[in-house]
Amino acid sequence: MSNPASDSETTEGAVHTVGRDTLDRIQNQISELNRLQAEAMANRATRSYVYLPRERQIQNFSGEYSKDGRDVEEFIEEVERVLRTREQNLDEKFDFVISLLRGPALEEVRMCVGNEAKQPRDVFKCLREAFGEKRSATQLLQSFYNRKQAEGEKLSDYSHALSHLLNSAVKQSPGLVPNEKILLRDQFIEGLQDALLKRELRKLVREKTDLDIKGVRTEAELWAMEESTTATRTVKLRVSEVTSQPLCSAVSMGKGKSTTLDEVLEVVSRQERRLVEQDTAISELTRAVKELTMSKATRVYGRPDRRPRMQPRFTDDGQPICFKCSGVGHLAKTCTKRLTGQPQVSNQEN
Repeated sequence: MSNPASDSETTEGAVHTVGRDTLDRIQNQISELNRLQAEAMANRATRSYVYLPRERQIQNFSGEYSKDGRDVEEFIEEVERVLRTREQNLDEKFDFVISLLRGPALEEVRMCVGNEAKQPRDVFKCLREAFGEKRSATQLLQSFYNRKQAEGEKLSDYSHALSHLLNSAVKQSPGLVPNEKILLRDQFIEGLQDALLKRELRKLVREKTDLDIKGVRTEAELWAMEESTTATRTVKLRVSEVTSQPLCSAVSMGKGKSTTLDEVLEVVSRQERRLVEQDTAISELTRAVKELTMSKATRVYGRPDRRPRMQPRFTDDGQPICFKCSGVGHLAKTCTKRLTGQPQVSNQEN
């Protein structure tokens, strides 16, 4: 007869063995899958990405600052920075620099270089000699202080012109001014054309001492925009007030009557007659005021002489006749009758 306890122990041992074998088999399968995945990733072609920087576009150079917006030094600096990133020979670099030139700059280089093969530095030297700054640092700084905002000039253009002058002076003489940003900001404010805007910006920089020219220019543009909007509203309001007023007095035709052309013409003619009467009254008043003024002047300065001027008389043979003694051959102003006590001729006879 079998022992139940030993049978139970045998069964548990068999179950334990089967479970351990299953777990080992699963772990082996996982390890195999990991190995296969590693081999697949190793055999898979690796895809590489190459990022090529986009070529920077350089603005053409003509030698005229008003068109290019930069001077020759800024152009040369930008071109040299691009050439350093390009793997080209000297001829290709030379052609690249020539392709960027326009107008006077191209003609100047052609005259300077000619048909001979040159290097980019020869082109730069020619451009500096032709379009480089001829003024000294002191002269540039004086031009900077004398620069004012022109009539109708934008704030951005004015600030750019100031910045260009100051940068040119500092390039020639580093350390010429102690604080470039503060000097540029203050000169921008002092050169503004609008006195009211200038006063407002002065108050602003006193409150915010660390504000640079960009901040000041932004405030100035906002202020100008607000002023323009206010002025436009005022003009529109005034125009609306003027257009809302009637150009002539309204015509009352009475209740139940229709306004015909003849009635309108009659009203217009009445207004014209009224205007004529007003002009006549104004003329009469003007004449009365003039007469009153003349009468006051007569009382103050005496009555003016209104006697008619007598015409000179002559004999048949051309001899003058005296107004005082009716004598012949002399005038009244040289008459001797008055001196000898002879009676004078009355004015009516003369």
